[in-house]
Amino acid sequence: MLVKQSLCKKQISHSLPSLPPVLKTQISNALSTANLTLYKARNCNATVQCSECRSDKHPSALHPGKAPWLAKPSLSSELHDGEEEEISHTEVSPKCTEVCSVALKGKSCSKICLVKVYPDGHPSKYRRMYAMLDDQSNRSLVRSEFFDMFNIQGPTVPFTLKTCSGVTETAGRRAVGYTIEPVDGTLSLFLPTLLECNMIPGNKDEIPTPAVAAFHRHLRSIAHEMPSIDENAEILLLIGRDLLRVHKVHRQVTGPLDAAFAQKLDLGWVIIGDVCLGKAHWPQVTSMKTYILENGRPSNFPPCESYVSVKEKYTSPLHHLSLENSQYNLKDAYKEDIGQSVFCQSVNDNKLAPSVEDIKFLRTMEDEFFQDSTNSWVAPLPFRKPRQYLPNNRFYAMSRFKSLSRTLEKRPEMKAHFMEFMQKILDSHHAEIAPPVQEGKEYWYLPFFGVYHPQKHNQIRVVFDSSAKFDGVLLNDVLLTGPDINNSLLGVLLRFRKESVAITADIQQMFHCFLVREDCRDVLRFVWYKDNDPEKEVIDYRMRVHVFGNSPSPAVAIYGLRKVAQEGKDEFGTDVHHFVERDFYMDDALKSFPTVDEAIDILSRTQRMLAASNLKLHKVASNKAEVLEAFPVEDRAKDLQNLNLFVDDLPDQRSLGVKWSIMTDVLTFHIPKTERPYTRRGVLSIVNSLFDPLGFLAPITIQGRLLLREMMGQGSDWDSSLPESFKGRWMDWQNSLHNLADIRVPRTYSTMSLSEAQSVDLCVFSDASVKTISAVAYLRVESKDGLREVGFVLGKSRLAPSPDLTIPRLELCAAVMAVEIAEVISEEIEMEFNSISFYTDSKVVLGYIHNQSRRFNIYVNNRVQRIKQFTKPEQWHYVPSDENPADHGSRSVSASKLLSTTWLTGPPFLHGKQPQAPEEQISFELFQPDDDKEIRPEVNTLSTSVSENSLRSNRWERFSRWKSAVKAVARLSHIAYCFTHPTEVGECAANRNISRQSSLVKLNPIIGSDGLLRVGGRIHRAEFDVKEKNPVIIPGGEHISTLLIRHYHERVQHQGRHFTEGAVRAGGLWIVGGRRLISKVLYQCVTCRRLRGKVKEQQMSDLPAERLQIDPPFSYAGMDMFGPWEVSVRRTRGGHASSKRWAVLFTCLCTRAVHIEVVEEMSSSSFINALRRFFSLRGPAKQLRSDCGTNFIGACNEMGISVPGRDSVQEFLQDQKCTWIFNPPHSSHMGGVWERMIGVARRILDSMLLQAGRVRLTHEVLTTLMAEVTAIMNAQPLIPVSSDPENPYILTLSMLLTQKTDSHFSPLSDINEGNMFKSQWKRVQALAEEFWYRWRKEYLSTLQCRKKWPQKEFDIKEGDVVLLKENQAKRNEWPIGIIVKAVPSEDGMIRKAEVKVVKQGVTKIYYRPISELVFLMSPI
Repeated sequence: MLVKQSLCKKQISHSLPSLPPVLKTQISNALSTANLTLYKARNCNATVQCSECRSDKHPSALHPGKAPWLAKPSLSSELHDGEEEEISHTEVSPKCTEVCSVALKGKSCSKICLVKVYPDGHPSKYRRMYAMLDDQSNRSLVRSEFFDMFNIQGPTVPFTLKTCSGVTETAGRRAVGYTIEPVDGTLSLFLPTLLECNMIPGNKDEIPTPAVAAFHRHLRSIAHEMPSIDENAEILLLIGRDLLRVHKVHRQVTGPLDAAFAQKLDLGWVIIGDVCLGKAHWPQVTSMKTYILENGRPSNFPPCESYVSVKEKYTSPLHHLSLENSQYNLKDAYKEDIGQSVFCQSVNDNKLAPSVEDIKFLRTMEDEFFQDSTNSWVAPLPFRKPRQYLPNNRFYAMSRFKSLSRTLEKRPEMKAHFMEFMQKILDSHHAEIAPPVQEGKEYWYLPFFGVYHPQKHNQIRVVFDSSAKFDGVLLNDVLLTGPDINNSLLGVLLRFRKESVAITADIQQMFHCFLVREDCRDVLRFVWYKDNDPEKEVIDYRMRVHVFGNSPSPAVAIYGLRKVAQEGKDEFGTDVHHFVERDFYMDDALKSFPTVDEAIDILSRTQRMLAASNLKLHKVASNKAEVLEAFPVEDRAKDLQNLNLFVDDLPDQRSLGVKWSIMTDVLTFHIPKTERPYTRRGVLSIVNSLFDPLGFLAPITIQGRLLLREMMGQGSDWDSSLPESFKGRWMDWQNSLHNLADIRVPRTYSTMSLSEAQSVDLCVFSDASVKTISAVAYLRVESKDGLREVGFVLGKSRLAPSPDLTIPRLELCAAVMAVEIAEVISEEIEMEFNSISFYTDSKVVLGYIHNQSRRFNIYVNNRVQRIKQFTKPEQWHYVPSDENPADHGSRSVSASKLLSTTWLTGPPFLHGKQPQAPEEQISFELFQPDDDKEIRPEVNTLSTSVSENSLRSNRWERFSRWKSAVKAVARLSHIAYCFTHPTEVGECAANRNISRQSSLVKLNPIIGSDGLLRVGGRIHRAEFDVKEKNPVIIPGGEHISTLLIRHYHERVQHQGRHFTEGAVRAGGLWIVGGRRLISKVLYQCVTCRRLRGKVKEQQMSDLPAERLQIDPPFSYAGMDMFGPWEVSVRRTRGGHASSKRWAVLFTCLCTRAVHIEVVEEMSSSSFINALRRFFSLRGPAKQLRSDCGTNFIGACNEMGISVPGRDSVQEFLQDQKCTWIFNPPHSSHMGGVWERMIGVARRILDSMLLQAGRVRLTHEVLTTLMAEVTAIMNAQPLIPVSSDPENPYILTLSMLLTQKTDSHFSPLSDINEGNMFKSQWKRVQALAEEFWYRWRKEYLSTLQCRKKWPQKEFDIKEGDVVLLKENQAKRNEWPIGIIVKAVPSEDGMIRKAEVKVVKQGVTKIYYRPISELVFLMSPI
């Protein structure tokens, strides 16, 4: 049996480590297998001592640490970076303890390189510093010392810094335009935008050095390639993933598995890992605090300080094409901080964000945009999901093609251009022959047409009509348009003017450089001649590229261009990527550089990068011949290809609408000499032809726009002539535009380079006048030598809204526009300003901006807050009006005087030493705050005493509605005592009879339980409500009674007196004299007038003098047209071809004779012919009267007949003895003299046609009938037929017109019968005198009485509110207008007026008779 017994201390105390290894193994095996039952611990008497300290308290194995005498001396501190590795078989010691000091912290190296940094283009100004390479950071950062080192100034911008320890909101400056090199200078890289951040780790102990590499065998070979540590250089720069190239590894040395390794990068060698030689370095940690790491786990160790993630707040939307990098993907940034970011604000909060469809478009492009085997980029058509199925519309496309073919046949030159363009499309493989149509697949055919370039009349572009609709569907409706990711035109032009060397270029057929994915091409089919030969058949083609006319084509092309730049950034440089992304407007490139070499370098690399993706950058133009010489002739602009660049004059260039003289490097202006009609359309065309995006000509263009507004206020249509009163001013302005050819504006802001300037300040001025507001910005550049220059940057003038605002409000709006201009310039120009200053000549606005305590109206407050979002009050200064250049923009300047103003040069004080106006003030108080309506008044409340019985009945006249009065006093009982007769109340309260003379005696008044005076009577025992038995008595003469009647009248929806009186009585009220008062209230009710009011009437006016003159017939004539009648014009196989005829009736205002002419159409030309026939037969007329028919107006204008205006009467022209008077529109009763005759003519003609039966009228028959109608009408008696046998003659018009009578008449006393037969003229004279004698004696007296409108009515006046009658609309839809002018007649009464009406936001003025107006109310 085995019995286990413990070993004795002597056995245990034998130290195995002191034995040889072989003996150690044998003893260990023996101890594990031997039978130790014979040796017992209790029998051992040996003394066990520790071999380290000779103590018998513990064995050697339990000795705490080494014995003091065995400790070895520490190594020299010079070997801190490493030591020679020694192999010892007797002792293992952690060498790191000596190398890495007593702090128990091991030495570790990271990616830190010694580099040189300098401003772009200035390598001599380099500074040495250490750069930390961190691929975990998405942005590059720099410490504040960097800004001090290069003297960088500028405003701070907010951004979010996300590290291991959380998310921090901070702010810092930005540095742009710097280059980095390794210390050996073998490579230069452009740094991205650097953000100021002082949280970059600055531990220089982690810098790899040659000594570290020398102490490791696998790294010794690279030690000589590493620079020694620079004690004067600090870690100032952290380079993130936005400069991806520096993170790529070109060579790597690994060594043992757990050893440090080295990498060869663009900036030099780096060593990563723990460089301690031994691995026995284990620090002792005492945890006193718990940290929460980024992944949510708790830890006793503090978080890593080197993990950095930056989110810049002001990144513009869609600036980066990747959705993952855009500011709209916020879920990752804030998923760990729920609720902490919901109230965060940024400067982009008020900017336009992409729509849901825009984001879908970008995701489609990111997922499906690819490069094919030919290096061309392929994009799908971004269809909407879900979308409507496209039907096969080949039939419709063929019909459009046939129409196009007919047009081309009529225009041979256009046909040749068209065929040439289509041949280019086929030769370049932009189109292919479409495969056969398959069942079940989707097909769509695009119609197309040609468009000529407005400046190049021999160049045509074929545009595919993707908006053509077929079966209610069009292609553009099923496609996503995509976001507007194009650069701002204003920003491109602002950057184009920065530096001295400028270039322009163009991408050849940019849309056609991006292919359409093959499965999408069948919806881009079109029909064309086979082999482009018109003699051959028409076949199906389909486009292989994105086409002009498709709504997503611009977004696809711009996305593709930026995709090419993004992919080529690592190979061709970030400067090329930045050039493509920021300095292209669609396919046009505009850029300025400080040096010629830099321009050639970037443009050449851009060409190569685009060529790698089959995009050709050509049409290069520059103001430097050296730049043009560096490129092949075929890549230059067309008009520069055959010139000697150093001898010949170089022609002007056009790009983005700007004319640029490359010889003198100035911007010029050209106004096309095209004649436009003096109409609304023509004037607008000329005003808009001044393309001036930077505002050089703002003082000139604003004058044209102001004239256009004034002329449009007259209410004319687009193609009608504008008022002659404006023509002189308009022609003067239009002719002055030719002086624009003399204006030359330097392209650059300054002759010195902005990147080398000592300081650059932005100065913005604002001003306002009654009609316009203006703002203008200048750059003030100062060199190191003290030279100062001022350059025009951007100007803007805008028309003030109508109705006019107050001058303080306009000045405030101009200040807001100045702030907006400064924001645009700061965002687009890509440079930091030393200061931004604002100037205005309005101390009122300066008081608003500096105010801290007083409150404003909402209008002013909103704009002051807008100003303070971007500026501080200290940035605003006062400038006198005569030194404010914005004053020229607000008051307009002619083109000939623009160069003599300060608009383009800036005020003189800007050229001085300090950019501030004379007599500068630091702070501004509110200007006359007690008189300013925009400032809320300060109200001081004092003690108020109220005397007894101060509440009288007249106090209720302040109320216009019963509900308002009830709200003011809350109870009717408080009102009653204010107006009730005190005598009756007193007698009723004393139970005495009231006086018999009282108006209430028959009501038997009593005092009710509520203290109110009520009706008594004999029915108090009836089981009715008290308000029915005893209604409250209200005196009818008080205003409160009017309020009550209005209240109940509104409750019965404005019904009549009977309804209103019943509602008052049902409400428990008895109004004394209520019926009379109710009738008065209803008569004054505006709503009732709108619903049932009668149109205005006025006493019939006196007859005009023209109707009472004794003149030849038709000297004064009225006329009108009537009809139509169907007449047969010719026979056809199927019957008769018919047409319409009308008749013009002329009636003599004196004799009532008529003359009828037949016309073929209701047009001015037909009427003019009828009028000429009338004048030929009846002789010329002195005066014509008619309504405002369009044919009459046109005829009057064409014939040059004098027309009296509505405001003034023109005199007869010397060469024309006829005046035409038009009645107001919609006033047929004013032409009753001819309207009556038209009625008679219609009745006679109807009778004739009835007797003739079913007869087909011809023109000849109708003309004959009208002549007979005329004869019948002229034969009617002017006066009633007399029954006196002594007066047998009938006074008719025929006596005067035909000089014939059916009966014999007695001769006059002085002419005997013989003479009458001898002289025929005496017979005519006798008939005429007989007619006029009886006309004056018998007919004229019949016109004396007024058969209608005999009474005088009150006149409407200016300011009255009326209802404008419209026969085509329901009464509830009649518009309400205001009388702006009452036109008096000769007797002083108002029968016509001008009414201003607002319809759908448009103000119009109508000229109407009062018979078309319903009076509503008067302002007084």
